[in-house]
Amino acid sequence: MTGDDTTGKQGLVIALSNAADGRWTAHVLPLADGARRRAGETYAAAAAVFVRSSSPVNKTPIETLATQYQLTASEMKVVEAMLRVSGLDAIAEALGISKATVKTHLNRIYRKCHARNQSDLIKLIAGFDPGL
Repeated sequence: MTGDDTTGKQGLVIALSNAADGRWTAHVLPLADGARRRAGETYAAAAAVFVRSSSPVNKTPIETLATQYQLTASEMKVVEAMLRVSGLDAIAEALGISKATVKTHLNRIYRKCHARNQSDLIKLIAGFDPGL
């Protein structure tokens, strides 16, 4: 059995831990394929091992909001624009959509997020209870 038989030509990924505070994996990659070994060349190392954390990347507050309240991509764009510019006209212009479309998206966002208005939504995004 050669190293290629156990690790495969693409190598292996081995989970080292499954802790909530950090997941660690080892990537085992062969350094020489079986054809080169059969040719009679010797190698001191058979594989390279890379260990790294594979913990998920932290989501932005808007991504967290979108996931928690099942916002669409268009609704997320409206929320992002609302945080950058002020007023329906400015949001519509920034996104290249009509003012009526912005109103529709905002009403759906407010309903999904249980927010009464823009201020409640901003508080929610910032991590504050919208009822304050």
